[in-house]
Amino acid sequence: MTRLRLAPRWVAFAATFAASAVLMTLWSFASPPMSIPDEPSHVTYAAAAARGQFIGNTAGHPDYAVVQVPMYVTNSAYLVCFRASTATTAACQNTVDLGDSNALVDGVTTSTLNSPLYFVLTGLPTLVASGELAFSLMRVVSALLCSLLLAIAGFALVQLGRGPRATVALVALFAATTPMLLFLGGSVNPNSAEVCAAIAVTCCLLLLGQDPDATGRLHAERLGVLTLSTLMLVNTRSLSLAWLLAAVVVGLAMAKTGALRMLFSRRSTWAALAIISLGVMAAVVWFLIPKGLASSPDLAVGTDVNPWYAFGRMVLIAPLFAIEWVGVFGWLDTPLPIPVYVAYGLASAAVVAFALRVGTRARRWLLIGIGIAIVFIPAAAQALLIGQWGWVWQGRYHLALFGILMVVAGATIDVSESVVWRRWNAGALRAVLWVVAIIHVAAFIIALYRYTVGTAQPLWSMFTAPAWQPPGGTILLTLLVVGAVALPTVLIDRRLPRVLPITR
Repeated sequence: MTRLRLAPRWVAFAATFAASAVLMTLWSFASPPMSIPDEPSHVTYAAAAARGQFIGNTAGHPDYAVVQVPMYVTNSAYLVCFRASTATTAACQNTVDLGDSNALVDGVTTSTLNSPLYFVLTGLPTLVASGELAFSLMRVVSALLCSLLLAIAGFALVQLGRGPRATVALVALFAATTPMLLFLGGSVNPNSAEVCAAIAVTCCLLLLGQDPDATGRLHAERLGVLTLSTLMLVNTRSLSLAWLLAAVVVGLAMAKTGALRMLFSRRSTWAALAIISLGVMAAVVWFLIPKGLASSPDLAVGTDVNPWYAFGRMVLIAPLFAIEWVGVFGWLDTPLPIPVYVAYGLASAAVVAFALRVGTRARRWLLIGIGIAIVFIPAAAQALLIGQWGWVWQGRYHLALFGILMVVAGATIDVSESVVWRRWNAGALRAVLWVVAIIHVAAFIIALYRYTVGTAQPLWSMFTAPAWQPPGGTILLTLLVVGAVALPTVLIDRRLPRVLPITR
C-alpha cells in the first residue's frame, strides 16, 4: 500500500493549524463568557450580522446601534459581574436567560463600524444554538478562523529556505503568536483575526518575493493563500488597511532583484491581484459608508486635548503598549508579573538583534522602519481620533505590527547570505523558543487563576478549591495547555541547527 506523504509545506500548515486551534480553544474555555474586552458588543453584532443586519439603527442614540437579536444575546451584557474587581470570580455569573428562542428583541452594539465578514462567520452558531453553547461555538469559530490564518503563515515561512534556513522564521512566528493573541483568538473579537491575517499576508508576500520562479500548482497555492488572507485582513477593522500597506512595503523591500518582473509576467498573478483589488475596494467603500456612530460626550475622555499633545504623549509612552502585546487579560484588568514582560521583551529583541546583525543594509533599515512605525502610527491615529473619541488607543490595536516585525526579522535571518551558525547563536535562539513556551503556560495559569479564585486568594487554591471551574476543570486544562505548547516547541527545536556552520 502506498503511503500518503504530505509535502513539508502542508505538514507545517497542518501542524500550525492544529497547535493554534487547540491553544485558542483552550483559552476560550479558560475565559468565562463575556470576559474579553467588548465581547458583549461583538457578540451582539455577530448575531445581527449573521441575520443580515450590518449597520443597525442609531437614530436618537449616535453612540450605539440598535439591532434585532435573540434575547439571550442581549442578556450577555449582564454576564460581566466580575468586571468591577479582580477579586470577584466568574462564579458570580447567573445562567443566561434564553427567553423565546424564536423571537428577536432590541440589542445594542458599538461594533458596526467594523466590516461584517468576521461577524457573519462568528455569528453563524447563533442560528443553530442558543445560550452559553452558542457563545462557546462562536469562540470556536473565531479560533478556527485565526488558526487557519496562522497556518497560512507557517505554510509560507517553512518554504523560505531548506533545512535550518527555514527555522528561525518559525521561531519568530512562535514569538509573534503571543499569549494575548491566543487569548483574543479564543474570543469573539475582530482584533484577533486582524493580527493573524496581517501576519499571514506578510509571510505570503515574503515567500513570493524570495521564490518568484515557482510555477504550476505550487504558484497557484501561494497565490490562493495570499488572496484568502488578504481578503480576510481588509475585512476586519479599518486599521487593517494600514497593516496591508505595511505588509506590501515589507514584501517589496525584501523581494529579490527581478522577482516582481517574474511574478507579474504571469496571468495568474494578475488574476489574483484583480480579486484582491476588488476585495480591498469593497472594504474601503464599507469603511467610508456613514454608520451614524459617534462617541458619547459622557463616556469619551480627553476630547478637549490638543492633537499635537496627544501625538507627543503617545510617542513618549510607546514602550508601555508592548505590555498588551504579551498579555493583559480579562477586561484589561489582569496583567502578568513584570519579569514576564521583561523576559518576553528580551526574547523578542534577541531575534530582531540577530536579524540586524546578519541582514543587508536595506533589510536593516526595513526593520528599523517597522520599529519607527510601531511608535508613530499609533501616535498619529490617536491624534486624529482624540477630538471625537478621546483616549481610546490600546496596545492590542497595533499587535499586528509587532507580528510583522517578528516574522520579517526571522525571514531576514533565514534568507541572509552571511549567517554562520555557532554554538552561542544557535543556543540563544533555542533559549528564545523555550522562554516563549514557558511564558505561554504561565500566562494561561495566571489568567485562569483570576477567574477561578480571584486575585485575593493564593495561586495554588485554583487547583485545590476553585470557586469557578472551566469546562474540564483547571487541572485538565492546564495539563492540556502544557502539552499543546510543548509539542510545537519540541518540533521547532528539533529543526534548529546545533553547531553546524552554514556558509553561503
